[in-house]
Amino acid sequence: MQLKNLRNPRTTAEELKKLIRELDNLAGLAAYDLSNPQDYKLSLIADEEIKPAKFKLDIKTNRYRAHPRTIEALKKNILLAGDDLDELSIAYECYSCKESLDIQFWHFCPHCGGQFKDVGDQ
Repeated sequence: MQLKNLRNPRTTAEELKKLIRELDNLAGLAAYDLSNPQDYKLSLIADEEIKPAKFKLDIKTNRYRAHPRTIEALKKNILLAGDDLDELSIAYECYSCKESLDIQFWHFCPHCGGQFKDVGDQ
């Protein structure tokens, strides 16, 4: 599997896991330990008053509030790879609204709902 497949949002979870096992971080050490998975629960509440692509912690419930489009656009397995996701950053400017975002976290633009174009070439 080639590294460009990591940047393709159509790459399957199993293909990503295989590639992640082969990655080294910038220090030359294994980037991710997939043999010791940890589960995180993140509770999101839909709230039309929150701006798209933003999250707000509700201190009373310890849950995050987000715009419904943001919740729908969010990839549910974003924590799969661990804390070093900045090394896998995929900067993208939305064709529709021109907002900048990291598409590794999104199925589509959380700002305007626009679909990603030309992402397989990155």
